[in-house]
Amino acid sequence: GQPKGIFTAIDAVSGSEITSDTAATIALADLHEIYYSVPVRHRASSSWLMNPVYSMAIKALGTAVSASFSTDITQGTAGTLLGRPLVESDEAPTTQTTTVRDNELILGDFSKYLIVDMPGGMSVEYIPHMFNTSNNLPDGRRGWYAYWRTGADTVDANAFRLLQDKTSA
Repeated sequence: GQPKGIFTAIDAVSGSEITSDTAATIALADLHEIYYSVPVRHRASSSWLMNPVYSMAIKALGTAVSASFSTDITQGTAGTLLGRPLVESDEAPTTQTTTVRDNELILGDFSKYLIVDMPGGMSVEYIPHMFNTSNNLPDGRRGWYAYWRTGADTVDANAFRLLQDKTSA
């Protein structure tokens, strides 16, 4: 189960999940609810994390959210939202279905998310004879196999809030 991404880690803690008010829609009220639900002690050092799909959806709110951005929303993606840094990741969730609550964005103190690489944890092994996957016979190839021990998880799930899309089903 390691490493555990931040969306997976926070999705496992029901007290850190906020459901949007309307299915398949991000509204200014959802953003305010996420912001105010992050405990005050973590809010000052919090950051937004979302897929560009959702930051564009927020930009599409136009004048309803313009006062919440500290940059010109007619330009590229904004650097902050509600006074907190906004970070985009193409690896963050984008899927919206109508049958399950889908993860959309996170606000939280990322100093409470820990990534650990085990010192000396990399192993490399030489493979003198590789086998063909179709007939399981040696095929004359040689190879190297390498792996690295690493882990990641939140050390304080209360420092984060996850916005989930309300299902329409």
